[in-house]
Amino acid sequence: MDVLSGKLKANLMSFPGPGTAGAGLDIALQKIGQLKDIDFKDLSTLKDQFQDNLQEFGQGFASDFSALGLGSKEGKGGSSSAVGGLANGVNEIESLVYLNDLESAIKCVGELGDELANEIPETFQEGHGISLTTASLGNFKACSEVFEERLSAGLEEVAARLMPAVRKAVSELLGEKSQVSYRLNETQYEQMEGCLTWAQALAMRMNALFAAYEPPRGLSLESFGRLLGLGCECVANRIEDAIKGEKFTQLGGLQLEKDVRTLSSFAVGKAGPGLRLPFTRLQQVALLLSLDSVEDAREFWKESGSNSRMLKLKDAQSFLALREDFAISRIESLLLA
Repeated sequence: MDVLSGKLKANLMSFPGPGTAGAGLDIALQKIGQLKDIDFKDLSTLKDQFQDNLQEFGQGFASDFSALGLGSKEGKGGSSSAVGGLANGVNEIESLVYLNDLESAIKCVGELGDELANEIPETFQEGHGISLTTASLGNFKACSEVFEERLSAGLEEVAARLMPAVRKAVSELLGEKSQVSYRLNETQYEQMEGCLTWAQALAMRMNALFAAYEPPRGLSLESFGRLLGLGCECVANRIEDAIKGEKFTQLGGLQLEKDVRTLSSFAVGKAGPGLRLPFTRLQQVALLLSLDSVEDAREFWKESGSNSRMLKLKDAQSFLALREDFAISRIESLLLA
């Protein structure tokens, strides 16, 4: 018992130290330290002891965050959400500190639970003691899930603050007043090679908007990737809406493919290959718009497969109809399934 108790105490000492913008999470982490007072010799109440301590920790965690403007958000009708985000009074630096601390807490609680679980077979004989202790350690997973929910809510709140600027950038660069056209002939297509495209300009705007959150001075690479991914999802949706009002030549479809690749490459370069995903649907749209003929869509449909295809039949037909040289009657009669 002393071995397991000592292992728990040693692991608790590895939690993150005080943050620079407040002590909310630090106080909450200190509350986990109360777990060191658990009586490991009383196996019959071990699970209850863990639950009581973690429940008190969770309440303290919510209270500390609420006091610092990181508690539950008010919803419609005065109700509050179950998982809190970042309140309006929290500035950019505080957001970074708390989001990074939350990620550290997720890692620490997970590692603590795993290490203690590995110690159980060495500490207990086969039988009732192992099952009771293993069940008790399940509470660490629940605690880690609470941290993860808080982190997700915080990242979504930061993204919500950035989205108006993201939407404005797409609207200015690709909206009705942008004069962007995908009705390109060969000369116009070749001229695009030496021009600053709207996609390149948008990548630069996105880079500036998210710069404060970029590692190593901002968020971790993983959290930054999640935040930038939310921004890219917004961008992809806005682009899709914008091109629905356009008409395309085949060369215009090829140019759209280049533009989507520009944005995807920017995101991947910033946060890794997972950032291709928000642009996958747009890439498939661009491929349809660059086909040689309507009939080639059938081959695309077969090769992409239902698992990787992100377009439904009606979507594909709707985008094919944007090609000014594709007859609507042939698109409607095309059986892709």
